[in-house]
Amino acid sequence: MNTKRLTMEQCFNRLFCNHPRDVGESYITHAFKAACIGGTLIWWGTMEVAHAIVPGFDYFQLIGSSSEEQLENLSEYIKGRKTE
Repeated sequence: MNTKRLTMEQCFNRLFCNHPRDVGESYITHAFKAACIGGTLIWWGTMEVAHAIVPGFDYFQLIGSSSEEQLENLSEYIKGRKTE
């Protein structure tokens, strides 16, 4: 059985540095952007659950948009980020 042992530095780089570097961001910038995207998705999910419970409440309609439009915009933003 051939197992490759990673050094602590290699593990650290793999977990915290490689991906942000691949998308052209620092760790802090990547963490902030990822947290914003995640928070947005959690908020939208909460609003969709509220809409499921109270069909007359539609957050996206209140802001003059639709969930499909907002998800498409977010998807385009994510696709537009540098990837390798």
